[in-house]
Amino acid sequence: MEFIGKTVKLYRLKKSMSQSELATGICSVSYLSKLENNKIEPSQEIVEHLFKRLDIKRNPVISSVINSEAEELLRILTYELFINEKDLSKARDKLASVLNMLEANHVPRLTIFANITLLRVATISNNRKQAKELINELTQLVDQMNPYNKLLFKLYVSIFLITTEDYKLANVHCNEALILLKTEVVSSWLSGYLYYIKSLICSQLYQANQCIEFAEKALEIFKEEFLPSRCIDSYMLLAISYSRFKKYMKALHILHKCERLISQETDQRRLGKILHNRALFYEKMGNIKESIRSWNECIELKKKYHDPSVSFTTLILAKTHYRYGDYSDSEKVLNEMEIEDQDSLLREEVELLLYLLKVKKNQITMDEKKLSRSMKEYKNSSKPRVYSEYCYWVAKLFEERNLYKNASYYFCEAYNTIR
Repeated sequence: MEFIGKTVKLYRLKKSMSQSELATGICSVSYLSKLENNKIEPSQEIVEHLFKRLDIKRNPVISSVINSEAEELLRILTYELFINEKDLSKARDKLASVLNMLEANHVPRLTIFANITLLRVATISNNRKQAKELINELTQLVDQMNPYNKLLFKLYVSIFLITTEDYKLANVHCNEALILLKTEVVSSWLSGYLYYIKSLICSQLYQANQCIEFAEKALEIFKEEFLPSRCIDSYMLLAISYSRFKKYMKALHILHKCERLISQETDQRRLGKILHNRALFYEKMGNIKESIRSWNECIELKKKYHDPSVSFTTLILAKTHYRYGDYSDSEKVLNEMEIEDQDSLLREEVELLLYLLKVKKNQITMDEKKLSRSMKEYKNSSKPRVYSEYCYWVAKLFEERNLYKNASYYFCEAYNTIR
């Protein structure tokens, strides 16, 4: 809004008006002073009153400059949301300021751009209702979007769909954005971000080769732009993909690079992800001691910075103990968990694992009907691999008790779920 502040001051001085004369009945003198010195973003209503008192007519030149400023602010905000997703209050203030500017200078292209940016803010703040409404509204306007807005919209829809775990549809939108990228010139960071999102989707769809291809493309850009946090994200996707090819030493080497980058940019959340993946890789290598040590490190770190996912990580540790026959340690970990405020699915899984442990240790008799009900409820969850593992554990319990018909049923369930 620098242009407006300069314009108001210039016309006021031309008319030999004091700040007090101009501000009377419109705003305070201090407010006007801040406006003229570009220290605040004025509301559209105040701007209109000041322009009217100064006899400033809205003309194409003024409108054009205001629109240019609005577009520049939106582009800056788009980059800031990419760099830092935490400080949403400032992002909302800037977005409100832009919408204010566009109120009297309605330009469809910029209004669409502003709403696309609002979609990103809604997704980051986990306001799914608002995000869905914006997606529905903007979908009707896709034909009116310029290539840049369309690319950004498709990218942001992909990111929203990732949060809902609809990876196949996210992939469709991401591919459409990649097609637009071939003809549209955009900032290098935006190209890198699109490649990273594509890599993330490929990882979730277990398309390891494609994940590696796009993670490396993203890394090439992020290294040049010196964006350590985004380099870490891309490296982690590479590590996960290499682990799926059973190249665990290479995966661990990549995680070591991530740890070195963390020292340049303190980020506890990303360090937690590094420890999480390190624990998984060690377990797949058969190094259970190192795996459990990494899980414990990860849990302590998450407790320190009050990460809500600490209960989920603790449950994984308990399952690791169970998987390798450390039943007492598994039960101890579960009993120390605080699950009252957790989602129902996690609570149900903790209760199911505790039940299996008590059966395993012959503390209770196996109740076939109760177990069948619990497993049926868990089957309807969106975690087939987890369900498959529990089916295998239940089958083993039936097998140990010579109940082969029941064991056969759950062995088949375990196999068919992940086939």
